[in-house]
Amino acid sequence: MKLLELRKNVFYIGGILNIRVIANDRGDALLIDAGLDERVARRVKLVLDESKLTIKGIIITHAHADHYGGACYLSEKSGAQIYSSELEKGVIDNPLLEALSLFGGAYPPAELRRKFFNAPKVAVHGTVSPGEAEIEGFPVEVVDLSGHTLGQVGIAVEKVLFCADSIATSGQIQKQGILKHANIEQSLQTCER
Repeated sequence: MKLLELRKNVFYIGGILNIRVIANDRGDALLIDAGLDERVARRVKLVLDESKLTIKGIIITHAHADHYGGACYLSEKSGAQIYSSELEKGVIDNPLLEALSLFGGAYPPAELRRKFFNAPKVAVHGTVSPGEAEIEGFPVEVVDLSGHTLGQVGIAVEKVLFCADSIATSGQIQKQGILKHANIEQSLQTCER
């Protein structure tokens, strides 16, 4: 696993899904998502430490455990501030809500309470809205990508768009069969933009 550069100071971590990195020349890093769990987060921290990067902030694109499950660990170890859209904040603050939503509002069975649907609770320090923003000193554009979840956002920087789960690969479709969308109409509008 290593840091792979897309553009100057814009990276992804090879071998890990759902984590992207924006850096500056001072060695600060802004993560886009945090991975599934502490195991993944430990590996991410190791890669960033080896690259002499310090996590200053984490933007959670949407409140699915595979995107924010490692945020608690990374925030505790680095002091990084956590950001999300206002709609996603509610689930990140209360992870059981994701499993409840998948089970019609009733208390979910054990299968929906495992780590893939029930990440550790993490405090969201600030919210983001579509438009130009500065997050922990990093200029970014927050892009509305609602559909997969109602408050999903993407992050654009240096002509790169980190589009979260707004686009699925054929491999993902084959593996999952049916893709989860909170609002199909919004998903289609997101893809058309």
